[in-house]
Amino acid sequence: QVKKKVALIVIMLLIKIFSYYVAFRIGYWMIKEIFPPLQGIRKFLKVIAVLLSIASGMISSAKDLT
Repeated sequence: QVKKKVALIVIMLLIKIFSYYVAFRIGYWMIKEIFPPLQGIRKFLKVIAVLLSIASGMISSAKDLT
């Protein structure tokens, strides 16, 4: 029962991370197309997007556990 719950959370987490990744890639591509010179800002946004997706994924999985 516990294993099932953990597996479900892991799957949900992967789906969430994947959807964030897809949304981010689209946004990243748009930024790349519109603002080619903003190399540093793109790197900064990439880091923030990764941290946000990890944080929100952890928060939602913690909610599922309780």
